[in-house]
Amino acid sequence: SVDPYLVLKLNGKVLNERSNYISNCHNPEFNKMFEFHSEFPGSGLLKIQLWDYDRIFGDDFIGETLVDLEDRFFSPEWQSIKNKPVEFRQLYHKSTKVSQGVVKCWIEIIPAEAQMNSIPWNITPRPASDFEVRVVVWETSGIETMDWEGTSDIYCRAYFDSVDKNKRTDIHYRCMTGKGSFNYRLKFNISHPSKDHILNLQVWDADAFSKNDFIG
Repeated sequence: SVDPYLVLKLNGKVLNERSNYISNCHNPEFNKMFEFHSEFPGSGLLKIQLWDYDRIFGDDFIGETLVDLEDRFFSPEWQSIKNKPVEFRQLYHKSTKVSQGVVKCWIEIIPAEAQMNSIPWNITPRPASDFEVRVVVWETSGIETMDWEGTSDIYCRAYFDSVDKNKRTDIHYRCMTGKGSFNYRLKFNISHPSKDHILNLQVWDADAFSKNDFIG
């Protein structure tokens, strides 16, 4: 497992998010804004690092990406971009040339005189709300037969976060054409937004004396 957190460095200043590590997560979402003050020309190398929190054996360095802010500031091409793009930057460790992951970020350089009139972007996720998701299964078609007599006992199964919380339709017995009729509604209670809500919809063949067969 990995318990990631961010460390940002610029001009000797370090912003360390160790106390805000995310437990057991390979795709963390930090959704935070960090602000530095710098002068150009000068040292403008921004380091964005990702670390793995480990209270017992010590933290492990995962990787970093380097951004030359001074080069950007004096670049006419970069300055001409009105709306700066969202960046997907590779993280690298000195022990290998293989990427250790990707950090998604947005970097803006604001002159000091314009900072007073600049309102920072609020990227804090909005609070989750409760919803009911209704999945209506009308029919199937083109389903292959799974039993030796050339039939299938078709049913559909759906779940979001855990297969243990699955819900299923009734069974269309002895289907020979692959077309099953259900008109069945499956209801799920979820909170949104959430990065874990992926609907899994499956078709199975029911068997009375052996394990059910997964069709697709």
